[in-house]
Amino acid sequence: MLRQRIKRRYLLVDVVLFLVALHVRIGSSTDCVQVLKATFEDGTSGFTQSQSDHLNWTRWSGRTPTSFTGPDCDRTFLNKSGHYMYMEEDHADSGQHTDLISPDIKIPDSYQDCDFQFFHNLGGITADVGSLTVFMFWNGAIQTEIWKKINSQSSEPKGWVRRQVKLSPNATVFKLIFRATAGANNSKPSQKGDISIDDITVSCCVGCKSDAFYVADFSVDVNNYTQVKGSDQFDWQRKNSGTSSVGTGPGNDHTFYGNAAGCNGLQGGDHGHYMYIEASHPRQNGDR
Repeated sequence: MLRQRIKRRYLLVDVVLFLVALHVRIGSSTDCVQVLKATFEDGTSGFTQSQSDHLNWTRWSGRTPTSFTGPDCDRTFLNKSGHYMYMEEDHADSGQHTDLISPDIKIPDSYQDCDFQFFHNLGGITADVGSLTVFMFWNGAIQTEIWKKINSQSSEPKGWVRRQVKLSPNATVFKLIFRATAGANNSKPSQKGDISIDDITVSCCVGCKSDAFYVADFSVDVNNYTQVKGSDQFDWQRKNSGTSSVGTGPGNDHTFYGNAAGCNGLQGGDHGHYMYIEASHPRQNGDR
């Protein structure tokens, strides 16, 4: 009987704490200004297609035409009426690419450190997906490569993935170039691979360091967080969907919450992750 009472006690106090999409900004909101925002709901948001490449970016909504590739919805609204940009790799030759060029990005006086963020979806057969590269462009030429992803990795969550890069450009006016390159399976034309982007922003700050804005949504990994070892009794865990104890914790993560059924074939939280602590037995009062 005593054991049964103890068991019930732990069930009653089974409190699960969780962290999702942790955003930390140093300084007041007046320290930073958004100099680019592209959701592609108003056309191409000022982005233009290069005329000197092989393929094309396309503004799209809903599922991409080739089955088992691309997203089923946009990232802005997480539904099938919102829009995004994508490159169709079906029958593209290996190495062919297409460039999507941003409008001029102007950094105000005294604003130096900039935060560049976007979402991508690399969907399809790994060898067919190819790569996505982002360049900075000024003085009439590409100056530097700031981010690159080669092929879709098995460790990546399905759906839209957030990427964030710190920028310290040596120019007050520049452009971003998104280059999608077709892959190929066994040197044959790509059959199953699309590259999509959405929700592109650049924000610049004054009086802040380049790490002044930090986002941890735990979608891909633990975002460089580490466990304290030796001085505590249990650990934080990375989790998607519901927690293991019945009637406790969230049913899904926050980052992808609200993602409608049918968007990538998943319910909202099934492919998002969060951090939590399990406070069930054998945890005791005061454990940390």
